[in-house]
Amino acid sequence: MLLVLLVILLTLPCGVLAELLPAGKSLEARMTTPTGSRISQAGDRIQATIIAPTMINGRLVVPQGATISGAVDRVERLGLGLKHITASISYRFDLLHLPDGTNRK
Repeated sequence: MLLVLLVILLTLPCGVLAELLPAGKSLEARMTTPTGSRISQAGDRIQATIIAPTMINGRLVVPQGATISGAVDRVERLGLGLKHITASISYRFDLLHLPDGTNRK
């Protein structure tokens, strides 16, 4: 299984989590679902594990070990010619699973 270490920019919907984390807040996570521009399609479900705690104003809001779930948002495959010079993949995470068993949207 391919594990990718990345910094995820979390786009948050309205709800409890949005009050805790500002939109665009960076979270350090490791993908636990294999993804890639050649194998993924928009809508594929994905999951990642938080590898570093996230603090806001000295308060722990996302502990290490929490997981986030979401879906592949958009895939740009490497194309021939000049249409797509580089490949890219976008994710949208919408659910935070905390180690104590609670979930936050």
